[in-house]
Amino acid sequence: MKNSIMLLFLGTYKEGENLKEGDYKYKDGISYKGIQTADAPVSCLFECAQKDGNPINKIFCIVSEDVYTKKKKVEEKTGTSYELFIKENVDVINESRKDDEKIEIIPIYYDFKPGSSEKVDDYALYIYQQISNKFAELIFNNDTKTPVYIDYTSGLRDVSFLMTSIIRYLQFIDVELKKIIYSKKNGDNGQIYDIDYIYNMYEFINGVSEFVNTGNAWQLKNLYDKINVDKEPKIHNLIDAINDFSETLSLCALANLEKTYNGLTAAIDAFEKDEKAGGLYSQMFKTMLSIIKDKMPIADYDKKQYLMYPKLIWWCAENGMLQQALTIYTEKMPIYYLNVWNDEKINDLVKLNSIELTEADSSKEVKGFYGNLYDNVYKKYDDKEVFKSELYANIASNSDKLQKSNVLDNLKMFSGECDAKYKEVVNNIIADINEYYGNNGCLREKEHPEYTKAKKLDGYLNALPGYINKVLNGVSTYEKKLKAIEIMLSDDNDILAGKKDKQKQVAYAMKYYLAVKVLRNLVNHASDKNSDKDTDIKNVMKQKYDIEIGTNVNSIRKLLYDALKQELEVKESTEK
Repeated sequence: MKNSIMLLFLGTYKEGENLKEGDYKYKDGISYKGIQTADAPVSCLFECAQKDGNPINKIFCIVSEDVYTKKKKVEEKTGTSYELFIKENVDVINESRKDDEKIEIIPIYYDFKPGSSEKVDDYALYIYQQISNKFAELIFNNDTKTPVYIDYTSGLRDVSFLMTSIIRYLQFIDVELKKIIYSKKNGDNGQIYDIDYIYNMYEFINGVSEFVNTGNAWQLKNLYDKINVDKEPKIHNLIDAINDFSETLSLCALANLEKTYNGLTAAIDAFEKDEKAGGLYSQMFKTMLSIIKDKMPIADYDKKQYLMYPKLIWWCAENGMLQQALTIYTEKMPIYYLNVWNDEKINDLVKLNSIELTEADSSKEVKGFYGNLYDNVYKKYDDKEVFKSELYANIASNSDKLQKSNVLDNLKMFSGECDAKYKEVVNNIIADINEYYGNNGCLREKEHPEYTKAKKLDGYLNALPGYINKVLNGVSTYEKKLKAIEIMLSDDNDILAGKKDKQKQVAYAMKYYLAVKVLRNLVNHASDKNSDKDTDIKNVMKQKYDIEIGTNVNSIRKLLYDALKQELEVKESTEK
């Protein structure tokens, strides 16, 4: 039999021989009889648990020293309030149960320690330790959630709230509160009230806080089934929308980002306008909506949904959803940039109309921004064409070009003058000529019969343009993108036709987009296959632009905040 628990604070029993039994009405016309304070509510909880399929088999009974030790005479029975409670409310049920289904009473001592004269100073701590320790022993033996039923009728109010708080805490180790009731005597009879809403308010407030601070809707989702959909339909629609948006973020399912975001804003709007939303949770939610809208990127962006991306990324970063922030930045910010800039010269570099997407591509904007924009800047403004023309000029600058010594002298001189990044190309050509061609300019066939290049030096030199193009086109992607950023930042390159401020703005975005892209790769990839390349670019970004690409939480946040600085006035804060 699984554990099912009742929790109550047992009051002191009234003495006498002529105590009147009262009828305590509950919902649906049901009533329960009782003489002592606990009788009717305990009977009510026994029946509720039975109907739920969770027959009570454990009662956690909070008792004061008087209740536990002071003898009472009630009609013809004598015993402590605790003993009489067991006799009247528990023994009668146990008589009809099998041995392994009988109810066990577990006393929780309030203001005393059994067998000791030691005074209890901190009642709350003492009760908490007993309940949590004993619950833990039971919970870990259950395969399912442990249902709990609480009676609030007796005891001090601070203990009542303490009981609720303890169960709230224990929920995280598989305790499930099923019902809280409270009974009140009116004359000879009384009423039993459901007050589950007290506990549900904990869930509601914590659920809203959890969502705006973490993007997680787990607690609100748990509350969903407890709210009467007929009385408060709009709140169901709102929680559905919140949950859809939360799941999209959790899964980084960005294909549904705009759809679920629109659903959330529409549900908030409908809920705010619903004048009939009069239930408790609806009224509470209306109060909390201002917090949700203030803390989250909720706004009416009309058809310009791309405006939400910077705020959404910042919110994710601020609240610990760093994977989501990195993903949204890399997949959505190009859409934001290209729509906000909307510049003819930039559009010409991005060439969206010429892009064909594959299954691996997320959008034309991402492919155009990270592919075409960087590459076209690199191709159009790179200096390798200058290098090639200067190299050819040095090779063909005299009539003695077929003389090996003159060709080598010219190449060695050029190697000392050319840009450092091209020295290796020139030195490889010098090494080839030295190794494969004699002083007469002819191929050393006996020494290198396998060599497949030109038989004479002039043929080798004539074939160099193709060789050089092949070598230079092998520059790594990172090198090209870094060069493109350098070109954009240079005042010597008027790429956007006089729009220097915009050019610097675009260069800033390109610089940080590359950094975030590298960081996302570092975070996502377990393999260290490209670790050397990643280390190289991290060093370059740090030395050239003072951009730190680090994989700890504070570094990731700072990088994202700096990347968004142009779009949002975000204070740098790494103490999160």
